[in-house]
Amino acid sequence: MMPRRATLTVLVAALLMSGCATRAPLPDAVAADPPVSDVAPAFASAPAVDVQGLAALREQADVAERAGDWAAAVLAHAGVVAVAPRDLDALIGLAEGYRRVGKPLEAELTWRAARDVDARDGRVVLGFAAFLTSVGRAREALTTLAPRVHAAGLAGTVDPGERTYALAGAAYDRLGDHAAAESIYRRGLRVHKDSVQLRNNLAFSMILQGRPHYAAVLLHDLEKAGLAGPKQRRNLALAWGLAGRADRAAEVAGKDLDAAAVQTNLGYYAWLRELDPAQRRQALLAG
Repeated sequence: MMPRRATLTVLVAALLMSGCATRAPLPDAVAADPPVSDVAPAFASAPAVDVQGLAALREQADVAERAGDWAAAVLAHAGVVAVAPRDLDALIGLAEGYRRVGKPLEAELTWRAARDVDARDGRVVLGFAAFLTSVGRAREALTTLAPRVHAAGLAGTVDPGERTYALAGAAYDRLGDHAAAESIYRRGLRVHKDSVQLRNNLAFSMILQGRPHYAAVLLHDLEKAGLAGPKQRRNLALAWGLAGRADRAAEVAGKDLDAAAVQTNLGYYAWLRELDPAQRRQALLAG
């Protein structure tokens, strides 16, 4: 069986040659039948790494990610990985890029290659867990996160970081264990009292539990403090809509959307209210 790193290198090379992954230049091919007079050992000289070329590709990836151009980011990161297969930064960027452009198989292969390089790196652990949750494998995500969460619980003083709490809670919500999700979020908020991410996730968990009034109060506090962004306001409008307060939902949604979009959302909230709790939860998680 081919090692995972080799599998990834072959995958990237194949995508490069097919034009699907990148247009970055490949290293010159080695002749299949070298001259018999060339007796120098293969390890005598390694091909020179184009340091400036790699730096340019990294810059291209950074610019593309900041612009939200994930297809371009994939091209740039794949170019780096083709030359430096164990470059952890490029592997992480490539895996996330594949997820963003809807290539889950390529994303998983790349995350596994990153784990082969350093399975303990926090970016790898959390990134892989986020990927697993996004593709409906929340239980595997919890298994990935378990050492960090359990270490925090057992030691009492170890902080696994707010993103660990957020991802673990999201995985529990995906599995329908909202009590566990709420417990995780609240534990995280005891350490990270000002975390917008954890407050937003806790509010969404309450919405999934059928407690939109509680979610609205929590998110309204964020809005009053000037900490809410479009994502938090979207959930606040959803909470008010599910609580039957179309006036407040319209007011909040109108801060980010035009009048036509606000009316569309109000119709969506009304439709959600007509569903039974299980159907509503499924619709919310699908959205």
